[in-house]
Amino acid sequence: MKKTSLITFITLLFLSTSASAQANKVSNGPKWVPQDGYWVVETNKHNLKSSIIYFYNDNNEVVYKENVEGMIIKTKKRSVKMNLKNVLDRSLLAYNIQHKTAENEMLVANLIKRH
Repeated sequence: MKKTSLITFITLLFLSTSASAQANKVSNGPKWVPQDGYWVVETNKHNLKSSIIYFYNDNNEVVYKENVEGMIIKTKKRSVKMNLKNVLDRSLLAYNIQHKTAENEMLVANLIKRH
């Protein structure tokens, strides 16, 4: 009887620990790395001031697309990465509500101009 209850206790402890670890989704990476989705910047190599930025959800569906003209998107800068992450978060929220891909709402351009 004691052996069965000990095995049951250990099993429940293991299951609750693994479930809480999955529910938290805590990332040890940089703050600019999104937990859901990702973004891709396409820049014209002949004209660096012309870029298209795509934002995707975890199912590889485009949730937002923006054409940025007249400014260089410096993806190596932390502030730019944080701005792209913020736009991704907003876009995912809007997409989950409307289930419609948005385009050229100037979200990225306005954030980058401020900084």
